[in-house]
Amino acid sequence: MSEHYDGLMQLGFSERNGRVITRKKYYEGNSRISADTSQQQAEMPYYFLISTGGGFLEGENYHVDIDLTKGAKALVTTQAPTYVFKCDKHGHLTKQKTLAHLEEDTYLEYLADEVIPYGKSRYLQHNIFELDQSSELIYSDGVTAGWSEDDKPFQYTYFHSLTQIYRDGQLVFHDNMLLEPEFEDMFALGYFEGKTNYNNLVIISQAIDADFIKDLRAFLDEFDFVSDFGISELACPGLAVKILGPTAGDNREVIMECTNYFREKVKGLPALRLRKNDRRG
Repeated sequence: MSEHYDGLMQLGFSERNGRVITRKKYYEGNSRISADTSQQQAEMPYYFLISTGGGFLEGENYHVDIDLTKGAKALVTTQAPTYVFKCDKHGHLTKQKTLAHLEEDTYLEYLADEVIPYGKSRYLQHNIFELDQSSELIYSDGVTAGWSEDDKPFQYTYFHSLTQIYRDGQLVFHDNMLLEPEFEDMFALGYFEGKTNYNNLVIISQAIDADFIKDLRAFLDEFDFVSDFGISELACPGLAVKILGPTAGDNREVIMECTNYFREKVKGLPALRLRKNDRRG
């Protein structure tokens, strides 16, 4: 790649003789990739993406590239939230781009922690997923009210998250979130509505239809969640969950219950436990 990156991570997975192998693992700059921790899940390669600098500095540029060839499956998650430090020296954007390519009969779980923007930070993230019609994806991300020296919420200057999911070359999911707290009431209706944490979960699979979503809603009704959330059916076989809550942990409970429901009902996989405070595991 000719473009300069302050942190670059590349992962590639392939299926060979009935098992999935990691055929590519590369990182440079302020980024690291953990060793394969699949022994904790035993079903697929399992990696953590790590930022070694503690956070992203003004004007830095990061890139994540993941590709799965026919029949491969993988679980990729971040080690910690993404901290974006203040960008008040020159006003330059801090940027991160994630590109994932899924070939035929692949399955990727990409569960990213939330972004925590510091006061006066400016951040742009662009997530692009290219799916085959037969591939399956679970993706999550989020953003918080941020951090500031006076502990006041929403002190960052600019946050822009663009997520695009393509299926057989057709755009099936487009999520464009632009937050400028200096000019907007972040607690207003249509924004954070009195909450401080927002998370997004998308699941795409041929197994998801209106009946699946109805059953998922009934399952979630059994829990007394603190966070508010809504589930929407996508134009393609899939669903999106939007979550607002007082803490990242509260939102994560919703994410993990939805994820584990899909894993158990569709994939025949055991419940996933990524954090000590996940409800089940």
